[in-house]
Amino acid sequence: MKRNKTFTKALGSQLYNARSALGYSQAKTAELTGISERWYQALESGKRSPSGEVLLKLVFVLRIDINVFYDAVSLEPELFALL
Repeated sequence: MKRNKTFTKALGSQLYNARSALGYSQAKTAELTGISERWYQALESGKRSPSGEVLLKLVFVLRIDINVFYDAVSLEPELFALL
């Protein structure tokens, strides 16, 4: 459980930083990703975890290198898929 909380907090921070760097609002990011603004806000605040599909969309929309999450949960890349 602790690992999942670490991931959601790290993800939220990455989402905020990437979104801000691109000058996107939360509403625009949610729209481009195909999710509700409320759901996006929960992801960015670290309160929820995305599905694999939504995570991949966010990584694409916000141009995030998915490798940054490996360190957040202290896993080898091949084990990351098991979360």
